[in-house]
Amino acid sequence: MKLKRNLLFYIISAVSFGVLIGGIIWGFLISINICFTLLWETVPSDFNFMFYPVIICGIGGIIVGFSQKLIGNYPETFENVLETIKKTRRYAPCKLIYIMASAFLPIILGGSIGPEAGIAGVTAWLCTWMKDKFVTAAKKKLLYSIAAISGIAFVFCLNMFVKSSLHIARFNAQTLHMDELLWFIPLIVLGILAGYFYYAFDKIIAFISRPMKKYPVILAVIGGFLLGISGVFFPFTMFSGEFQMTELMQTQNEISPTILFCIGFIKLIIISVCIHSGWRGGNIFPIIFSGLCIGLGFYHITGANMIFSTAVITAVICGFVIKKPIAVILILFLFFPINISSIIYISIASIIGSKTPILKEKIKNVKKTI
Repeated sequence: MKLKRNLLFYIISAVSFGVLIGGIIWGFLISINICFTLLWETVPSDFNFMFYPVIICGIGGIIVGFSQKLIGNYPETFENVLETIKKTRRYAPCKLIYIMASAFLPIILGGSIGPEAGIAGVTAWLCTWMKDKFVTAAKKKLLYSIAAISGIAFVFCLNMFVKSSLHIARFNAQTLHMDELLWFIPLIVLGILAGYFYYAFDKIIAFISRPMKKYPVILAVIGGFLLGISGVFFPFTMFSGEFQMTELMQTQNEISPTILFCIGFIKLIIISVCIHSGWRGGNIFPIIFSGLCIGLGFYHITGANMIFSTAVITAVICGFVIKKPIAVILILFLFFPINISSIIYISIASIIGSKTPILKEKIKNVKKTI
């Protein structure tokens, strides 16, 4: 009887922790959404000033730079968080509020970075805290699973029933004809070229910014000005991208293929500018947005199936950069329709992208110089 009571206590505790984690993450994302809307939609609507992004991102650079100086290099990348957990079985490098603040500021100030790095850090920190609380509990994996399911369910319910819900674009399915499959190889090639483009500029920007790491405020301001200038001419090169996808899809017929390609490739550069100048965050969602722009440009030039074009190119680029095809597939189905054909071509494209070599020996040599 005592064993049953203990098990019931731990299950209730796991559900409670899951709800707590889910509530914190949902509140974090909603806060970003509210502040972002206020700063980039409500305020600019009262006046028409072309260089508004330069001013906000310049000021943002000062704020981000000082936060980096005071808090440290947070949030850590998704890969670094996983590596820390793998090595130490825990993640609690600093206070939770520091992780949330460092992830929150660059995003609302217009950074071309995603919230996934901050979410990973917050989730890992809270799971470590939960692990410490369950230090004497048996079957921890079961309790973690219960907590995870509870957290996801709670976020889903909040998103359904609270007015300030999170709206992420989801594309409608299109019928894919056999003759359109002929575009698969050209799309793969274009996606791989975009992946190499991102990788090359990421290394170049990392090398250029290295001497400035001692001056985080100046470096962040430079990054902010470059981000703002890019945003003046190509507004879609700013921001994370997941909430801008709806606007892009609504206006893409009014944008020339050349501009779509420019947005896609410039955004790949701006992602690295942000990350290496101290505007730290995730690169997954901005890369997905870049892939969407490049895919739309390809669609407008060739007349190929739109969903097919955007999904294949995005899958290849993400697979190339992230090197985790299963994660890429799961993330992309947040946006693209789920059916047999899309599962097949997104999976193949993700695997091809992840298996594309990136000249590892040269990478090691570059790392030694950086």
